[in-house]
Amino acid sequence: MTIWELNNKNYTVDICNGTKVYTIHDFYKYPDKIVDFISDYKPHYHKADVKPSFNGGPFHDMKHNIKVDDLKEVVNFLQSICKQQPKFDEWVCTNCFKLVDKKFNNYRDNYWWPHIDHGYTCLIYLNKFSYPGTNLYSPVIEPNYNQIEHYVPWQSKKNWVLKKNLTAEYNKLVLFDGLNNPHGMDISSDLFYDYMRLNQVFFFEQ
Repeated sequence: MTIWELNNKNYTVDICNGTKVYTIHDFYKYPDKIVDFISDYKPHYHKADVKPSFNGGPFHDMKHNIKVDDLKEVVNFLQSICKQQPKFDEWVCTNCFKLVDKKFNNYRDNYWWPHIDHGYTCLIYLNKFSYPGTNLYSPVIEPNYNQIEHYVPWQSKKNWVLKKNLTAEYNKLVLFDGLNNPHGMDISSDLFYDYMRLNQVFFFEQ
């Protein structure tokens, strides 16, 4: 038995910025075991070597990279949908995020780090509650993706149009074109001062 066994492969499709967004509810058969497995490992700070950085101060942006040998079914299934190549197929990668300083983290006027990836991005939400999840945007002005993420993580809402919010629910999967949809965490309340935001992530590329 593998804890990465799939429970549901039935997806719905939506459109954002001319691209397909896939959603699957109750994706894993054993999500509690997956959360327990991940919790046994200590996350590391994301982009810890990139300076200047506020990471570890007013916010904690961390990841897991855990090598396993039984993710093939998951990766092959996702690849069959998005038709792109996985950036990795033997690593459990996560996003772990928590807020600390309310003065620094001005989510009322800003969005957290709208960015692009190299192809399709898959997120599986692993908090046992629902929240606004992930935003997909279109830019108002030409974006500068070369800024240092953890030095200027908050970007003015005036520069982005919110096109779609992907609501987070426990064990829900979303798969979207992360290259043609600038995207970022929806941080729009004080929720993650009290809880660590956790999801698993897969990246694909054309």
